[in-house]
Amino acid sequence: MDANKSPLVIGVGGLLEQEESGRVQDMLAILQNRGCVTYSVRFETICRDGNTILCPISDQWTQNFTRVAETAMQDPRVDRTRIGIIASSIGATIADYAISSNSMLSEGLGPYATISPLARPHPDAVIGIKYFISNSKDLDVSFPHDKERGIRRVIPHVNLSHVLQMNTPPELAKRSQAYHIKPLTIVGRNDDRCDIEASRERHRVLNGSSEFLLEYEEGHIVPATLTEKPVIEFMMRELGLNN
Repeated sequence: MDANKSPLVIGVGGLLEQEESGRVQDMLAILQNRGCVTYSVRFETICRDGNTILCPISDQWTQNFTRVAETAMQDPRVDRTRIGIIASSIGATIADYAISSNSMLSEGLGPYATISPLARPHPDAVIGIKYFISNSKDLDVSFPHDKERGIRRVIPHVNLSHVLQMNTPPELAKRSQAYHIKPLTIVGRNDDRCDIEASRERHRVLNGSSEFLLEYEEGHIVPATLTEKPVIEFMMRELGLNN
């Protein structure tokens, strides 16, 4: 630990437009106020078309994450022995793929908190996605707060095959050496987007303990009242900020 440098926390949310804020960004702001250097990953291809936010998922998203992470780790303010990640939903999927394929990230990472990680799509969601692909229909992934704002959030049908291919536990398991990452995984048992058993599996692959697998009777959006406190406390403790 370098007393003259600060821990780093990299945050990556779900399907957010470039200037949108979400639960991960809220947590980054808290941690920044408590002494962390923070970086937020944005997926460059997400854009707005009128009242529709288009989310064209592609392999480029993993590159977006890796580029931000490598830049953050070179920041002269950062203590590279204290690096954490907070990721939610598909952001956790992208972070998993980056970690599994980039030794600098997997070796340097410590605490890794995920909320509703999309380790694999829910079986019911897979049926729907295949229908949308075969009928050339875009998938509406809007949330209640989107509808309140008059916004639609969609994944174009031409990009839906990327969602079907998502399966991070076997990718993470390909690593020949054990991970030294400490995971905190928060899931909703009633999540109809993410396969909860896959979320449990990825937690095991990362050598996570049962103490840090938190399950609630919620859907995909586990409320901040259940997620913010455990994530912040976990990050501060594991990054040596308990003061």
